[in-house]
Amino acid sequence: MNIEAYTTLEECQAAVARSLGYTSGREDLASGIFEDTMPLDSLTARGPQSLPTAVTETVRRCGARFSNVDSVSVADFQVLFPLYLQAGWDTKARTLVKRRLAAIGAKDDTERKAVLDTAFKVLTTKSNRNGQRGVAMAEELFETQLPQVSDRLVRLRLYLTLASIASYYGNPDSAAAKVQRITPKMAATMDSLTKPELDKLLEGSGLLGDGVEDAGGFAQRYYAMLNMSLGKRTFLDSLRSSTAAYVKLNRDNWARATGMRPETYKLGDPLGEKAPPIVADIWRGYDPSKGPRPTPGRVSLVMFLTTCNEVLTDPRQFKGNCARNLVPLRWLEERFPELEVTVVEQTRGYFQYLKDGMTPEREAELAKQTLEWYGVHAALAMTATDYWWLRDPDSRRVDRPTKNNTNYTFDKSSSIRGSTTFLIDQDGVVINTRSMSFTAVYEDFEELIKILLERQAARAAS
Repeated sequence: MNIEAYTTLEECQAAVARSLGYTSGREDLASGIFEDTMPLDSLTARGPQSLPTAVTETVRRCGARFSNVDSVSVADFQVLFPLYLQAGWDTKARTLVKRRLAAIGAKDDTERKAVLDTAFKVLTTKSNRNGQRGVAMAEELFETQLPQVSDRLVRLRLYLTLASIASYYGNPDSAAAKVQRITPKMAATMDSLTKPELDKLLEGSGLLGDGVEDAGGFAQRYYAMLNMSLGKRTFLDSLRSSTAAYVKLNRDNWARATGMRPETYKLGDPLGEKAPPIVADIWRGYDPSKGPRPTPGRVSLVMFLTTCNEVLTDPRQFKGNCARNLVPLRWLEERFPELEVTVVEQTRGYFQYLKDGMTPEREAELAKQTLEWYGVHAALAMTATDYWWLRDPDSRRVDRPTKNNTNYTFDKSSSIRGSTTFLIDQDGVVINTRSMSFTAVYEDFEELIKILLERQAARAAS
């Protein structure tokens, strides 16, 4: 069908989606590059990817009848705005946003925020491929609109989004500089709030977030801004000084962001807690008679692996959760051979499609084989899970929490999921807790481990 003959925006939008899906699939097949298996630094080196020419041409052809930005309906903003950007009509996109914002009442800050949030998502979502031009347009839009927002609670939320835009530039120093410029204005607004306003702000967004819009909750994101305004180097230097200094800096910033006591840090994060010894019914790759793990005096990484249960026979089978969790762990083992690594698992009564005759010893053997297949040589601690069966017709097996799971929630309301990994210093104090991933390696684990091992070496030499 001739797409120039399309008469509705919905038809044009569908044509663009088909074109993008088709060309993107061909790009992946032709290049052999699938981004979920690539290191973050490799993807950064590739730079932002632009839309294929075929997609841009499709947009321009079917969008020609909707290209008069002065006469189109602003009610179609959500569809027209991304189409204009995909066509490369940036000037028209800017004009459309201005028209949409001009249609808002002077005091309707809530609707203004909704429009800005929509524009932000369109401009910065990776799959839209607007790259740096989209980031620059989003920043320009927020900078010009923020002074017009009189509602302080809405303004604070917009400050958070403006701060997040800085991270899209990909340069940590530049992002930190931008956040350092924004944070004092935001802090001044926070300090001016009345107690009822502050309560409404924190309760309305939820400390831990209550939806996509909050993306982690206001307090969590404001806390991240305060951290960025200090600069990552400040935190790393505090860890070089001592674990106590590092813990205090993080907890004090949390208290400032939330108005809560420092000890409530992230409502369950075990930063600064003493790590208990790992218990196991079966060990593989370690002799428990040598003493407890984590070993006192050594920097340790403890991963609770609950998302990997595969029988592998060929490297081409590396995929999914196993690859996402274990490949980054292998990198850390190779990068830091002196790092002590323990993987903690529990029995399920099966291993992928294997079930008949399955014993805890057999599960431990298969789990260790899986680790080795991925190049991970960590010690494996396997616990035989206590469980019961639900009555028929449900008949499901329900596992009881293991002692390790109970111990490593540190008597808090949090739970251990996925590939939760604890970084523990040589005195047994938890320094960082994250799900293992490529991002975790580059953002946290690598730099923190390096500092802790330097401290460990210095202590051994003294």
